[in-house]
Amino acid sequence: VALQDLVRSRFAKYGVTSQRLIFKGRLDSNEEHFQEYSNVDVHLDTHPYNGTTTTCDALWMGVPTLCQLGDSHRSRVSASIMSRVDLAEFVCDGTEDYIQKAVDLAGDFSRLNRLRKGMRSRVFWSGKVLANALEEHYKKFMAAKK
Repeated sequence: VALQDLVRSRFAKYGVTSQRLIFKGRLDSNEEHFQEYSNVDVHLDTHPYNGTTTTCDALWMGVPTLCQLGDSHRSRVSASIMSRVDLAEFVCDGTEDYIQKAVDLAGDFSRLNRLRKGMRSRVFWSGKVLANALEEHYKKFMAAKK
């Protein structure tokens, strides 16, 4: 509760009323977890420690992720994922860029709809390309060992 109050007060400083914030507790199943993404337009990644799994979950469920590029591995993972699915424009250069992109994207319903419809295919094919490249690398490695 104390953390929720802190979050409410921070959002209030920017004119976001507490009625616009939704706090969820632990869900009983993965199905419920994934269903919640139907209520999300934009996934805002944490900084300096990226979500990684939540970024992949959001993308698989059709929700783009905005992330900030940091200096360490833990703050660059989502940027790598977003680049891999050809959405590098969602990698933000600092807090101001992050805020601006979030505001712009949240108001662009047609773009969000297009992204949602094509996101799973985008994720699937990026994984397929990566798997094929890795397979070719292994083949070359094994051929060089002979």
